[in-house]
Amino acid sequence: MLTPHDVTNLPPGDAQGQSHSGLYILGGAADPSTCSCRVGRCADFPFSNWWLLNLVADNGSVNLARVRGNYYELPCTGGINADGHLWCGSESSGSLFLLDGLISPVDGSLALSLKAVVTEQLVAGHDCDIQQSATFLFGT
Repeated sequence: MLTPHDVTNLPPGDAQGQSHSGLYILGGAADPSTCSCRVGRCADFPFSNWWLLNLVADNGSVNLARVRGNYYELPCTGGINADGHLWCGSESSGSLFLLDGLISPVDGSLALSLKAVVTEQLVAGHDCDIQQSATFLFGT
């Protein structure tokens, strides 16, 4: 299970400049690989609603913000390496989010994995652990 220590004060990476910054659009299904609820039901979450993300990379630091979508409290902050590997975390309303990803050197797509603990403060009637993956296509 995630703890606040896992998702806060994440270090920057070794990337230089602002490459990889831009909008990323959900490129397909984003169903969870695992979901377990102590309170509520996993079926209540619209897992495909990550939709559109804005990534800002600046000299190894990353800010990832949701432009459209549901439930995933972003922005999250973290780091990015020159090879396109990125990570970021967020703590919001008692819920915890940790994202790990890789930007493809071939097509610029962003493959993200999410681990989350979603609590009742964020989504009424729910206390769930979620793992989910999705691919986002680089937009303009």
